[in-house]
Amino acid sequence: RQMPKVLRLIVLILIAFFGYIRISALDLYYWQPQLAVWRAAAKEAQAHDTLICVGKEWYRYPSSYFLPDNARLAFVESAFKGQLPRPWASDSWHAAQNTSVNQFFNDRNLPHPERFVPLSS
Repeated sequence: RQMPKVLRLIVLILIAFFGYIRISALDLYYWQPQLAVWRAAAKEAQAHDTLICVGKEWYRYPSSYFLPDNARLAFVESAFKGQLPRPWASDSWHAAQNTSVNQFFNDRNLPHPERFVPLSS
């Protein structure tokens, strides 16, 4: 026996509604780390350039490509002992370097000490 057309329409509307709510929640809650970084950078922007420091939860924050012009992403030493991403270069010479393999990366997932900044920064 088939479902009445009205019941099918109600089921379809409910599925679409819950899908929309889920997409909205993902957008809202996964956006919060990015929003926190932007607010901190905007607050500090009036005085000087901003250094956004992240530790072992670095993967939750956006890459340096998405930071405001006055902000720079930096890493502090933490429990994470692997290779960290290289800062995004915006000028043309460095942009070419972003597409090539260089000495900043290794095949053993080892950290590079020059990627870390002291806590006093």
